[in-house]
Parts: sequence; C-alpha cells; structure tokens
Amino acid sequence: MSDSMPFRGINGFQLKTLALISMTADHIYLILGRVLAVPALFNLFGRLSAPIFIFILCEGLRHTKNRRIYIFRLYVFSVITEFLMIVINALAPVMGGFHINIFSTLFLIALLADSTDKIVTGSVSADPKRTLQGFLGIIMPFVLQGIFSYSGGIWTSIVRIFFPLPFMTEGGIYFVGLGLALYFCGKQKKAAAVFYSLFSLMFLLPSMVSAFGGRQWAMVFALPFMLLYNGERGRGLKYFFYLYYPLHIVLLSAAACCISLMPR
Repeated sequence: MSDSMPFRGINGFQLKTLALISMTADHIYLILGRVLAVPALFNLFGRLSAPIFIFILCEGLRHTKNRRIYIFRLYVFSVITEFLMIVINALAPVMGGFHINIFSTLFLIALLADSTDKIVTGSVSADPKRTLQGFLGIIMPFVLQGIFSYSGGIWTSIVRIFFPLPFMTEGGIYFVGLGLALYFCGKQKKAAAVFYSLFSLMFLLPSMVSAFGGRQWAMVFALPFMLLYNGERGRGLKYFFYLYYPLHIVLLSAAACCISLMPR
C-alpha cells in the first residue's frame, strides 16, 4: 500500500497564490516593460491572473459570512488603487497614463451579483425594499456610465475614483460579464467550463487578424486550475493579498522611474 497522500486538488490559498504570481509577472511586463526589454512570455503568463481572481471572488461571495463587509472591502481597495494611479501618473511621467485596478472590476461584479440576488430574494419574500435596493444596485453603474461615458472630463475622473464604471474598469464589460456568468453558474462546473472556454477563445480569432484581443485568449489556460479547486479555503493571510496589490504597483513603478533616470 502506498503511503503517499492522494491529490485533493487546489485550495483557495494556493489558487490565489498562483494568481498573484501570474499578476506580478504581467505587471512586470506592463510597468518595467516601459524601460526594459521584458519578454512577452510574462504578459502571456499574466493572462491567468484576472480570471482566477474573478473565480475566487465568486466563491467568496457564495460563502462569506458577511457579504456587506466583503463588498465594502473591495470598494475601499478600489478607491485606494484609483487614487494611487493618479499619484503615480502625476509623479512619474515615464508611466504615460498607465492604469490598472482589478479591485474596481471585482467590486462591480460583486455589486451586480449581490443586487441580482436581492431582486430575486426580495421578489420571493415580497420585500419591496430589498427588491428596490437590488434594482438600484444594477441600474446606477450603467446610469453613471451613460452620463459620464468617455467624456474625459474632470468629473469623469472623480466619478471613476469613487464609483467604477462598467465599461471603464480593468477588462471592461467583458470581465464584468464573465464574473456574473461564473457566479450564476454556481456549482454547474460543466456549464461554467464550456462558457469560460468559449469566452476565452472569443479573443483568439481577432488576435490572429488584428491587434484586438492581443494575448487575452491565453486566459483559457486558467481553466484547469479552476477545475482543480477543491472548495477548501486553505491558509489565511487574507489581507496580504489585498495589500500586496497596491504595494507591488508602487514598488514596480518606483523601479521603472529609477531605471528611466539612469544614464544609457
């Protein structure tokens, strides 16, 4: 009899760690690539990060003990990161209008998913207040998007800080839609896998004939890791993942600035 432990899949901590490593590689390409020759492989590997973080978000929404605090935490870090983007672009011209903020995407997915749940539960329990909250949660992001759609004015920048706009978050409406689909697929793994595969490959043909789509099709390689998820939380370090995001952006941006100032 073998003494080796059977493989039990990947827990949440391991999945988040993989996404974090992938994200860091991608941001090395995006940030340090402005001043150094960073291999495109970093960007290709980086395509795994956003969908895995979205997948983890959906799992978190379904199992968190306090959904309100969970969503509020995402909102706070979204605002922090937006302010950070403004500061970095103001102090570091080499960044040239650089902008990333996965927290804004995650917050918007969580808000829309939770609002939809409120409409359903409010209708079933005949709770008009809860139903109204759900409708407002869904409508408001798109109303604000319509009002400030790509105007580029100061008010758009201010609104974008305090309330993510569906078409202007990282990944845009594509990633928001992906997140909602994965959330409502729930435990229907086969349906989620088919949808995710088609969604990923949707970027393949355009990337072959034009610049649209880029390397985003490579996100399909995140699917096996999602399917290996065993539903276990794993180790803690919750706030490590939250804090790592803004801190690593600052460090990489500072490194890019220092490299740009070096004589060549």
